[in-house]
Amino acid sequence: MQDSNGGFWGSACPGCDNYSYAYGTSFPSDVNPYCKSIPPTAQNTAKAVAVLAYASVVYAPYDIAFANGCLSAAQAGWTWMVNNPTATNDAGPCGSYQQGSDPALLKTHRMWAAAAMLYATGDPVYEAAFENDFVVIDGISSFNKSEAFAGSLYLRVLVGANQTSKNSIQQRIFTMADGVRTDASAHPFQFATAYYWGCTSNGMHRSAQFSWRAYALDTNRVADRDQALLNLDYIFGRNFFNQCYVSGIDGVSKSRVHGFHHWMKVLNADPWHFPGALAGGPNQSPELNDISFPNAQPYPIWGYWGDPANPRTSATPVDGRFTDNDSWSTNEIAINWNAALLYNLYAAKYIARGGSVNEISPDPSTIPTSVILHQNFPNPFNPSTVIRYSLPVSSRVVLKVYNLLGEKIATLVDGTEDPGFKSVEWSATGVPSGIYVYRIIAGTFTDVRKMAVIK
Repeated sequence: MQDSNGGFWGSACPGCDNYSYAYGTSFPSDVNPYCKSIPPTAQNTAKAVAVLAYASVVYAPYDIAFANGCLSAAQAGWTWMVNNPTATNDAGPCGSYQQGSDPALLKTHRMWAAAAMLYATGDPVYEAAFENDFVVIDGISSFNKSEAFAGSLYLRVLVGANQTSKNSIQQRIFTMADGVRTDASAHPFQFATAYYWGCTSNGMHRSAQFSWRAYALDTNRVADRDQALLNLDYIFGRNFFNQCYVSGIDGVSKSRVHGFHHWMKVLNADPWHFPGALAGGPNQSPELNDISFPNAQPYPIWGYWGDPANPRTSATPVDGRFTDNDSWSTNEIAINWNAALLYNLYAAKYIARGGSVNEISPDPSTIPTSVILHQNFPNPFNPSTVIRYSLPVSSRVVLKVYNLLGEKIATLVDGTEDPGFKSVEWSATGVPSGIYVYRIIAGTFTDVRKMAVIK
């Protein structure tokens, strides 16, 4: 929640007075509402600025008033963050996500905010801020650090970014993607992760932030694409249990029916879950309270840690240290886990469609209502990208690529086309890195967009 001064509050806990309520004992009506419990901090504000500035670009083609509101809020947040660099006390009732005044973590958040503001505005002030807070990517970004988010977003900046910095970030992403494949090669199911509470999420984040990103930057890196798909294979059943770690989907041998969710527990729901939730997965060192208590918490579906009826001990292979009970040790539900899964699923859908970037495949029998030239994808890219456009009526179409001097680089379309949803691929092989524009003329309609080649 944004304060009138521009900073962003944290809303840590329900009721503002307790970190948690007794698991499985309180109905929604019994829990006090969330409230502002942590005054504005530099780290919360930096992350909010990054999300809002990026959102302003995403929503601009669809709702310009909303997009402008996002950017205005981001600018106010940036000003507050710059004026309050030492406001880092994020202590509150809930300490799980507390970062305190750790300068290294805060620097990554400011880096992300600067990248997003540069992406949204092109203002050189934000380029200077990005370079000042630049941190080399050394792992996945999540709630506590943001340099991978920042780096990937910086690569999308078309105006005002430093090409040397872009090249450095791209090479670092390639290095991290190489590390994903190296780790996977040592795993019995070729799953690249780190085993802890939420290892499935770690695998999905590594695929999303490094494997898919590397493939988007260089489509010759098919090994990264294939590794990302292998990570998804693990989630959906190619694992120790032959089970799908996403609830509501049958695995090869078992499907998930329980999960660590307060309301499902208190309602004694059957199944004890709802569809589409990603489990935390195997945990190398399960939490000490992952045992069954007299009131069956966790509920011992497959057993629990140390259960003599279903052995699961330190002698169990790491990939087998999971039980489908309602233990938060292995089966918690978290939105940042599901978000990474969703990204991977959309990327896999992109591949399954042969490279189509349509999030929803248009019905070929339908006719567009207007001429639209879409942003190319991927962008930036090397060596190829796809440009989509739509035609409501039969039209003569000319689609060409130019450099910033106005010189024609390529003619992609030149002829009469029937109405419908169209796409064309452009290969930039032999074309130097830089910013290019593509221009469409369809009847009386004209539009121009920018794209970036990075090699």
